[in-house]
Amino acid sequence: MSNSWGGGGESEIMKEAIEKARDAGILFVAAAGNSNANNDSANFFPSNYDVSNVLAVAALDNQDKVAKFSNYGKRKVHVGAPGVEVYSTVIDGMYDRLSGTSMACPH
Repeated sequence: MSNSWGGGGESEIMKEAIEKARDAGILFVAAAGNSNANNDSANFFPSNYDVSNVLAVAALDNQDKVAKFSNYGKRKVHVGAPGVEVYSTVIDGMYDRLSGTSMACPH
């Protein structure tokens, strides 16, 4: 499951849903967040749920470095993917370059 969203607080119901996905063999890929925060010390959900099927994704720039806005963390953020100026569809059938861990997550 690609979860290119985040924010809000911790939710026991959301954690239980992620655990049910895990029990069904489903990987829960989540955007790490865009506030240049260390997710090891500052919670960001849903990427910070301590459930074995959660894979948190940081945004990388074109130099393969963590983007300046991307959340990070040695324990809580697992991988990085392209997330700066990613060519994407937008409203009205148009295209644009967008940045964020939400762009990195589907990669």
